[in-house]
Amino acid sequence: MNSVKLTNQISILCILAFVLLPSNYLAQIQQEISWPTLFNSQSPMIHVNPQSNGRTKVKGPQAGHIKWIRDMPNGIFNGPVVGPKDNLYFGSYYVGFQPPHGESFYSYTSNGSLLWEFITAESSTPNGAILIDSDTTIYFTCIADSLLYALYPNGDLKWKINLGGYPFQLGIINIDLMGNLYLAIRNSYLLCINKDGNINWSYYLGNNYTSHEALSPTFAPDGKTIYISGLDSNLFALNLDGTLKWTYSCGKNYSIQMVDSDGNIYIVSTEPTTTLESISPEGILRWDYTILNHSFNDLSSFAMDKEGNIYLGFIVYIISFDYYGNFRWQYNFSQGEEIRQPLICDTEGTIYCGSSHGNFYYAISCDGELIWKVPLNEWQADNTTAFGTTGTLYIGLHKGIWYANQVQTLLAISDDTTTSIHVNYSNLSFKLNQNYPNPFNPYTNISFEIPTKGFTTLEVYNTLGQRVSVLVDELRESGTYEEHFNSSDLPSGTYFCKLQSGNLVSVKKMILLK
Repeated sequence: MNSVKLTNQISILCILAFVLLPSNYLAQIQQEISWPTLFNSQSPMIHVNPQSNGRTKVKGPQAGHIKWIRDMPNGIFNGPVVGPKDNLYFGSYYVGFQPPHGESFYSYTSNGSLLWEFITAESSTPNGAILIDSDTTIYFTCIADSLLYALYPNGDLKWKINLGGYPFQLGIINIDLMGNLYLAIRNSYLLCINKDGNINWSYYLGNNYTSHEALSPTFAPDGKTIYISGLDSNLFALNLDGTLKWTYSCGKNYSIQMVDSDGNIYIVSTEPTTTLESISPEGILRWDYTILNHSFNDLSSFAMDKEGNIYLGFIVYIISFDYYGNFRWQYNFSQGEEIRQPLICDTEGTIYCGSSHGNFYYAISCDGELIWKVPLNEWQADNTTAFGTTGTLYIGLHKGIWYANQVQTLLAISDDTTTSIHVNYSNLSFKLNQNYPNPFNPYTNISFEIPTKGFTTLEVYNTLGQRVSVLVDELRESGTYEEHFNSSDLPSGTYFCKLQSGNLVSVKKMILLK
């Protein structure tokens, strides 16, 4: 047989083999899904996008340089998310279970400067889900109070509703292609809410839904089907009018389901065994993989990279599978770690996540190798992190509900070495203390610490961002200082005290009552 004829026969066989491959084999490369009712940023919502696949469209930091740090005194539980001009949006955690007054929702620039602060009228804490729509309306929930807020881009209140007094789930707000919102509350209902804050419909998800901690709705790529899990071992597929499309029977499912760009759904079910399951858009099992030595409450979240590889967080390690359910690798975290936050995946397949025990924040390669880790020095990462358009990673941290005057709670990490802060966390002592007394009239004391010699400013601003007083504006040695503020010529209201020394910045809210 001559070589030309043999070559032609081999080519024909290759073409036939390619044609005869299963269609799902050809579909492993993930396509980006357009969602015009969601704001066009890398991270406009918790879990990144309506399919909850954790995949962003930028390359994240590969070196782990800290670009800047800011102090949010009540910490950050959920967020930030990223909106216009890469501005950040996030809510405070809270100190104790009974805040004396409303808590704060913030907007910060990508450089870490305060744009505005919205204070809730009730003793409610904006520590739930966040979403920004294409009209730049900002939605956020207060978990314990069942309150849903909608804010204009400048931070003014658009509307708020109380949804029956039942706590929200800890997961996400989602949005359909008509601009309707979807979220679950713990009295066993999924709610559909229109952009004016009115409930369109509700769907009952089964008894005792209160035991779920992180379930949320996700969407099919075409936006026509909603998926959500119920307590009674079911995955529900719903039409946009709230009617049932199909039900998939499975073991108890305590994870937020993920959807790929072909419409396949991924869940981890439990009882009697813990199993990763891939389900077709029609509700039929495609494949499953039994995962040994895991229980349902070990699971944190899914992510999927652009090659279709699956990443599954199980608190103490991450397991990776390929698109067809074949095991790839397992990465074990340091002893004592617990990784409970949602995983985020960049264009290189790098996985980003942090410890809820405050040990480290990690970047792990698509091959399961550690790229870098940043010490958190007991500051807990329980919430979703976010990417800006240039690949800067923004991390929100806290130190539990009983700690006041928290520091180092908002971090920006990038590969920009020209502005990196090299931090020795164990020795860092940059602190702006809450003024005392507060509220005050007209005098109050403001104390602070700076860790190294540097040019230092201590300024007071009103709610319009106008500087009303300069208390310090000079080079200062490291140490502890106290300044006295006389507000005799100012009207009653809310003011902000801003301390800056070198690249470190901290802001505290002050109340003047006359």
